[in-house]
Amino acid sequence: MSMFARFQTLQRALNEFRISRESNTLDVEIDARLGFFAQLNWCLYILAYCEDHRLHPRIRLIGAQYAATPNRDWFHDFFDEREANERASLSRGAPNNSKGAGLSIQHINETSFASSYASSMTIERAHQLFTMRYSIKPHIETYVNDFVAQEMSSGATIGVHYRGTDKKAEAEPVDRSRCLQSVIHYASDHPEVKRVFLSSDDRGFIDWFSEEAKGTLSVISHPDEERSSDALPVHTNPRGDGYRKGFEALVNCLLLSRCVALIRTASFLSGWSSVFNPRLPITLLNEPYAHTCWFPDRELIRQSNNRYR
Repeated sequence: MSMFARFQTLQRALNEFRISRESNTLDVEIDARLGFFAQLNWCLYILAYCEDHRLHPRIRLIGAQYAATPNRDWFHDFFDEREANERASLSRGAPNNSKGAGLSIQHINETSFASSYASSMTIERAHQLFTMRYSIKPHIETYVNDFVAQEMSSGATIGVHYRGTDKKAEAEPVDRSRCLQSVIHYASDHPEVKRVFLSSDDRGFIDWFSEEAKGTLSVISHPDEERSSDALPVHTNPRGDGYRKGFEALVNCLLLSRCVALIRTASFLSGWSSVFNPRLPITLLNEPYAHTCWFPDRELIRQSNNRYR
């Protein structure tokens, strides 16, 4: 066992002791250097634990990638807590103790939450856990609604998400032309499809696809400021605006969730489109490797319409 793994095991034991004390809340602060939706996955496991143990969760995400200022809780820059459900969770017979257990971690493996809930998490439960507790910030919801009304309201729109930078370490890369052919195949079966909403971390893919699809499909994309033009992943690049990175990641995910169907490559971002909209038809063009097959793609493999692969 590596020194890092031993450290996580020790931290897990200490944290188990901290949360074993009687309380009605669980405070978790996470200072991680992972992607936006990878950290939202961790939130799901915390929420599942709290639901099972009748605890009120208080989650703070303070990693530097998406924070407007150092140590800022960026999670609540994007999501609001649903107060009615907070009051309900506190009145379901939990012990009357105002002092909550508090954890400060850098990785979810410093707790037992992922090992307890990751393998059994489903798209439907993830949707229920997250949306019952949190709502999208109103200004972001309005922004997404306005974009849909202006760009996606005339005829059906198919969504495409192409992860073009660092995901090759976790799944077999997909050739650009294969992605285009999958979209053309889908559109030929669904003549109501008039446009493609294209989302990618790779600026070159956006430009290439838009040029190749000319005369066949109308292509739209969100005007992201934080796209990669050098094959380096956006979320680990210290340059750029942290809040803007998070805003664009969430907006693209939500816009993909509003399409009539989604053709995508392995990614937490487009996987979470199905968490926000569990009824979204998807085609997953590649599957994560066995050792990196995490939720939600682990579940979505079984839902993929492989006709368009």
